[in-house]
Formats: sequence, C-alpha cells, structure tokens
Amino acid sequence: MNDRTKKLGVALVGLGSYSTQHLAPAFEHSHYCYLAGIVTGTPSGCSQIFRLRIV
Repeated sequence: MNDRTKKLGVALVGLGSYSTQHLAPAFEHSHYCYLAGIVTGTPSGCSQIFRLRIV
C-alpha cells in the first residue's frame, strides 16, 4: 500500500487566494491528507497552484 492509499484525498473547490496561499501549501506537510484535485472557475486558479509546485 502506498502513502496515498493511507491518506485522505482532498479537493479544493474555489476559495481563491485562501486556497492557493494557505490551504494548498499546507498539504505538503500533512501526514493525514493529500491534495487530490482542484476545482476552479478561472484558468489563473490552476496556474497559481502549479506555479507553487504543490501538485
């Protein structure tokens, strides 16, 4: 069993800068969950996450 099957997958839906600047970076340090998906209404939402190299 790999680490992802032991952790809870979480998708971030909206929330703008709070998701990209606070929630998403926190997944790098979590022992219990991982960032499984992103739902955004704008292309810039995804590009911010990829620029931070979180996924």
